[in-house]
Amino acid sequence: MKTLLSFVGFAILLVSCQPKDSFDKATIEQEVRAMLKAYDDSVRANGLIGEFGFLDESDEFYWVPPGYKYAINYDSAAAVLRKTAPRLSYVDNQWDTLRVQALSRNYASFSGVVSSMLVTTTNDTIRMKLSETGLAVKRKTGWKLLSGQTNITK
Repeated sequence: MKTLLSFVGFAILLVSCQPKDSFDKATIEQEVRAMLKAYDDSVRANGLIGEFGFLDESDEFYWVPPGYKYAINYDSAAAVLRKTAPRLSYVDNQWDTLRVQALSRNYASFSGVVSSMLVTTTNDTIRMKLSETGLAVKRKTGWKLLSGQTNITK
């Protein structure tokens, strides 16, 4: 009986020592996957301008676009998107592989390979594979892209 009471006491102690900041990793990972799908759908429907609803506009934002050797801030990324958008009539990005990992209630990392097809306004089609890694942050308006890097792999 004493052993049983000790075990019950130990079990209660373990449960009460659980971190108060526990979070549902699966739900967060599902939400970030849904955001990335919505991001791709928005770009397909609206071109590169469709990215704006998914980029975090805070001072913490940075991205290393394909071909860049350094990170750029939100204003620079926005300028690149606005400059490039009129040159493309269609953009289709599809995740070949995607790994999402919840880091906390408000942060998740993601990485994967994207098949990208761009159609220029002169009807040239460009196909490439992109390797993408990044960090998503949960804001009051939903999940946003906070930082990351995109590389052309082939």
